Amino acid sequence: MIISHSKKSIILRTPKTGSTTLETSIRMTVPLDSKLDFASATDDSQLPEIYNCPIHKEHIESHVELNDKSRQKIRNSQELTEDEKLKLQTGPNYIETKKSHDVYTLPSLSHGVLDDLVSKNQIWHTFDIIKEEQIEEYTSYAFIRNPLERVLSAFIFTLERSGLNHNDNPMRGRIPITHDTLRDFVNNHTSDNSLVSRFQLDYHKFNGEIVATPLLFENYKQSIDYTTQQMGGNILYELPRFKSRHSLIKLMNEKPTVEKWINPYSDIRDKLCEMYHEDIEVWERLSGKKV
Repeated sequence: MIISHSKKSIILRTPKTGSTTLETSIRMTVPLDSKLDFASATDDSQLPEIYNCPIHKEHIESHVELNDKSRQKIRNSQELTEDEKLKLQTGPNYIETKKSHDVYTLPSLSHGVLDDLVSKNQIWHTFDIIKEEQIEEYTSYAFIRNPLERVLSAFIFTLERSGLNHNDNPMRGRIPITHDTLRDFVNNHTSDNSLVSRFQLDYHKFNGEIVATPLLFENYKQSIDYTTQQMGGNILYELPRFKSRHSLIKLMNEKPTVEKWINPYSDIRDKLCEMYHEDIEVWERLSGKKV
């Protein structure tokens, strides 16, 4: 996420829509003011976080220091003390921490939505990164993609993250991936509100209303060029690319398509169309196509 007070613009990163390239391109071409603007870390492009709020800065640096110390103890097979665990979970460094393999990781606004910024249920509003009236005044941008294509992208991403393409993974025997595997994914993972399955329009809404300028994924380069120009940046001749995963697709001997992997299976298609009906409606209106 980028919140640029100097440009009165907000860049929202809808997962599985090339959002890393979007944010990286903006940060490469649009001059941001480090004293006014905020940008979440973009790990794949090695771009650090930009933050100007002293409280925010203190939270992050304090948490990173404590987290590094905890990781070092774990690497040395040392147990965290109860006091350390308590500080990680509920102390002054707490920012909705999530426990993963006994290490507490600091969440990021990389894929945050507008409501997160001002919600009293989130820690971010205490940093005063942006006010509600500014969200309503600024121009927000977010990609939207054919929802069924996005599901297939999330499906491949999830399998690769779980290591099904690793030689020593016991699940490797399930390759080539079958439609039953996709059916399991649709039935068990698309309703968990995870990053890869969350509704795309969540990234376009504020207080329940669509406020973001939609960027059509199918016009990818044109959409990024438009956003860059609107924010006063220069158009890139070639966009940076990240997260190009091909190993699992090679093992499957084909790239899954909606025509082959979803449309012939009415139970899969009907469930996805019902679940993502609002995303589908907006995408069809913008693209002039049918899913």
